[in-house]
Amino acid sequence: MLDRYFEGFDAHFVGSDDYNIGKMATEHLLAMGCKRPAHIQGPDNSTGRRRLKGFLDTLRKHDIEVPPENLVKAGRVDVDGHQRGADALKSLMMLKRPPDGIFCFNDVIAFGVMAEAEVQGIDIPRNLAVIGCGNLHFDDLIRVPLSSIDPRSNEIGRRAAKLIVDLVAEDASKEIRKIVLQASLTPRRSTDRTAKPKRR
Repeated sequence: MLDRYFEGFDAHFVGSDDYNIGKMATEHLLAMGCKRPAHIQGPDNSTGRRRLKGFLDTLRKHDIEVPPENLVKAGRVDVDGHQRGADALKSLMMLKRPPDGIFCFNDVIAFGVMAEAEVQGIDIPRNLAVIGCGNLHFDDLIRVPLSSIDPRSNEIGRRAAKLIVDLVAEDASKEIRKIVLQASLTPRRSTDRTAKPKRR
């Protein structure tokens, strides 16, 4: 299994530590001075649940309460993730106390958030810090380069391919192998709340 797993289903696994991804993104928002973080959640699978838990546990550690309305379920996150991100920001900005930082389940959702923020005249990152996950190859090419957690997708692919080759060459009855990679933070301007606004 790649990137996500099912409890109680014994299978070889290669993926990222999604709990740590949630923690890392949230710690970064807090370090950037965010006081009211929100999370746009992914699907209800191991990836989405672990990232959410990392987000919530980190805020609890810092004694920060998260209003339920600051947790928005995006549902589908790939095909129409951009629109889901835009819709999520619309609902968050209608709150009495809108968030000043958002951890998005993935970069596609973050792109939607940032596009809608521009429509609403919300300055990123001064009024709203945004961080995604995926570290897509064009994250640094958009108008406000996107901070992102890099789950090391290329390495996941390499390790999975090697594991398959090893399994084919060995006795299939060998014990189940779980390879969990640690992600890394790639900070860019979308969370740098000290950055001076660019002239248009």
